[in-house]
Amino acid sequence: MYVLFKKRRYMGTQNFSHAFPDRPLAWHRRMCRESCRRLGETAMLSLAAPFLSEKRIRRIGRLTPGVTTWLAEYQQSPRATVFGTAHFAYWEVQTWLGLLSHPIRMPEFGILFRPLDNPALNAFMLETRSRFGMHLLARREGLGDAMGILRNKGNVGLLFDQNTGQRGALLTLCGRVCSVTELPGLLVEKHHADLRVFYPRRRGFWRVDFCSEPIEHDGTTVGVTIALNRWLERILTDDENMCASWLWTHDRWKIQNNPDLRFRLEAKRDLLAEDCAVRGWSALPRRTRVWVRLPDDPVLAAQAGPLLQAIHEGRRDAELTLVGEGNLAGLAREWPCVHRFVPLPPAGRDRDRFFLDCRFAYIDVFLVLSETPEADREVALSETKQRFGLVRPGQTRPALTHTYEVPAELAASAGDALALWEPMARRFGLQAPVVRR
Repeated sequence: MYVLFKKRRYMGTQNFSHAFPDRPLAWHRRMCRESCRRLGETAMLSLAAPFLSEKRIRRIGRLTPGVTTWLAEYQQSPRATVFGTAHFAYWEVQTWLGLLSHPIRMPEFGILFRPLDNPALNAFMLETRSRFGMHLLARREGLGDAMGILRNKGNVGLLFDQNTGQRGALLTLCGRVCSVTELPGLLVEKHHADLRVFYPRRRGFWRVDFCSEPIEHDGTTVGVTIALNRWLERILTDDENMCASWLWTHDRWKIQNNPDLRFRLEAKRDLLAEDCAVRGWSALPRRTRVWVRLPDDPVLAAQAGPLLQAIHEGRRDAELTLVGEGNLAGLAREWPCVHRFVPLPPAGRDRDRFFLDCRFAYIDVFLVLSETPEADREVALSETKQRFGLVRPGQTRPALTHTYEVPAELAASAGDALALWEPMARRFGLQAPVVRR
């Protein structure tokens, strides 16, 4: 996958770069290769699982003391328990609990899952994963059954996802804003259930330990949601083996990517204030990399200040990097919202090489305030997935990925660049006020 699929390779390395900005690029690439390798191992195991004998399965997977202790305690004193699982490789092992726990009888266990769109693949998955007594419950239709299991002091497992779109709650993971599910917290609070995590730890090719541990929380939906994601962040940060097993090539922080919402944070629920309070942060880490190509004309470039300040306030996790001619450095220092200014090398081969090297800065969005064809071509060399700019009537800018079409009445406003830039930023989701100085 790492070699054949450029998009997945780029996404995985980009995610490592954002989550661990202090680590070198060589480490990001090495971890991405290992994560891809483990995903391939998992896919092969998933396909082979229906044909594996029980003896072979016992060689592949084993329970750690944390799981066996919990099973013994549960037999003595059953309690409703919600198990959170994350996107780790070898997830198939988690459905083998009924076999691996023998001779201890496995308690009633239901797993909420999202059905696959392909009926044949979905039927294959259901048959494979229910082989040893797990009850697979479709996420929507099976929620009532899951609550019934918890009322009977049973156990329910579900994925606590970080890619739930506008329906989820805003939270941070590894310093980046994501959209998380609150369903585990809702179940824990409603049924006064215990909270644990289940996860597979890879020992080698098709050799896995099945691990579980309790999670401390305050009993509220918000508290459980924060506690689960903080546990995930800690294990990704402190345990390189588990870090390599997470599915980094999936777009876990997709909530940030909608171009229509790029310059603001919006979701059904916002838990960022609570998250910052628990972590002791005064503000969000600025991990969304917004680069701005300034116009070469200092008079035009000087008008960008109010726009940059509005993006800084509206997108509370944005790190602003300005790129422009060297004579604009003093101007950039006057804007406290700017993280850094990068002077451009002389036009030609050196400048092209600079923008080619920007591919490894993993920029999230490039806002191109310059309107020259040369600037568009150069920014395209960075391979940034979102390159924003404005298009005047009768103009084309094919090197940009997303554009704002300037109305004819606005295009006539000579010299007032901010009058064009503000509606352009609104088109890309800006809601914060643009205050002219």
